[in-house]
Amino acid sequence: MNTPRSLLPLALLLGCNATYAPPVRSTHYGLPGRLAPGQGELAVAMGGPNTHGSASLSIPVASNVRVEGTYDLSETWHIGSAGVRGTLPLGGIWYSDLEGGVGAGVGGERCGNHRDPSQVCAAGAADGLRANERFAYGGYLGGAVGLRPWRVAGFYLRGRAQVSAAQNIDPTFWGAALLGAEFALGPLRTHLAGGAVTYVNRAEGQAGALVELGISVPFALR
Repeated sequence: MNTPRSLLPLALLLGCNATYAPPVRSTHYGLPGRLAPGQGELAVAMGGPNTHGSASLSIPVASNVRVEGTYDLSETWHIGSAGVRGTLPLGGIWYSDLEGGVGAGVGGERCGNHRDPSQVCAAGAADGLRANERFAYGGYLGGAVGLRPWRVAGFYLRGRAQVSAAQNIDPTFWGAALLGAEFALGPLRTHLAGGAVTYVNRAEGQAGALVELGISVPFALR
C-alpha cells in the first residue's frame, strides 16, 4: 500500500490509490503583523499528523509588504515558490494580511504512483511515474485576521486556496483553514495551529485534519 505519509488523514478515507497534484505551499504563516515595518524573517514550519514542512525567507520591500521565497517538501513533493505578503493593520490590537504567489517543482500522485500500468483507479490507469518524476506547478491566495492582546502572545484565523497541476494529473484545488496561537519567546516567534485541509479534482476529493508548528526568526535590514 503506497500511502503518502504527508496525506495520511486523507488517504485513510481514500484508500491506496490517491490521485492529486501537490499543493504549492502545504504549511502556513502565523500571526498577521508579527513583524515591525522594515523587518524580514527566516521561518520553518512542520505539519502533520505526519510530516511535511517548509523553509521560508521573507524580505521587506515596503513598510508592510514583503516578498517570500519558500521551499516546501514532503515524501511526495518538492516545490519552490515565490510570493508577496501584505500586512494590513486594522487598528488597536487587530491585524490582517493577504498573500499570493506561484510555484513549481516535482510531486503528486496518480493511482498511488503504481509502477504497473495495469493498475487502475478513479483517474484511469497508472502511468508508472514516481513523485519525483512529475513536473508540478500552481498558485495560491490566502489571508488571515488576528489579534495581539499581549506583547508576547496573539491569536489568528487563517485560510488559503490554491490550484495546482502535475504531469498526467488533472488540476487539483486545495483549501485549508486554521485557528492558531503565536508566542514571542525571546527573539523567536513560535506558532501552533490546528484546522482542516481538503483537496478535490475530477478523480476524487476528501478532507482531513491538520496540525502545524512553526518558528520564525525576525531580522532588521538597514
